[in-house]
Amino acid sequence: LEVRISNTAAINLYKKLGFNIEKRLKNYYPDGEDCYVMTKKLC
Repeated sequence: LEVRISNTAAINLYKKLGFNIEKRLKNYYPDGEDCYVMTKKLC
């Protein structure tokens, strides 16, 4: 999933659910904000 780097509440929630930050994408959103790509292993 992709999440704005400024959305710390969502990032913390996803981390609690087992997601990890895989990489940062520059200028991902139209306003120029970066995002984190977060993933979770299912098995």
